[in-house]
Amino acid sequence: FTEEDERFARMMAAQVGRIYENGSLYADLLQHASKLVEEATERQRSERALRESEERFRGFFEASSAGMVEADAVTGRILRAGPEAVVLTVGEPPVQETIPYAEIERASIVVEFTSIDEKDD
Repeated sequence: FTEEDERFARMMAAQVGRIYENGSLYADLLQHASKLVEEATERQRSERALRESEERFRGFFEASSAGMVEADAVTGRILRAGPEAVVLTVGEPPVQETIPYAEIERASIVVEFTSIDEKDD
């Protein structure tokens, strides 16, 4: 080979190496992009399922004739109460569907949580 042929061969080898490296990087990029699409799709599914679950819970909570109350398990403070719970404690129907804690507090409601073990004693 001539000196020019060797130089040309080295240039071509360098180009082939770059092409191979770029191809590998592109394949990695496609793989990561595919994973991101999957994660975004799963996140959207999870968010939709959470919204639907919250809507079902809210509907059950607000329509329940059992007087449901949502309270903080640590402090026992009432977070909100359904309409029937308000009627049972305050004596009058609520103006809105669920009543925030501040309005229920005036009825002096105290919620105590006991564990199953404490009930057995």
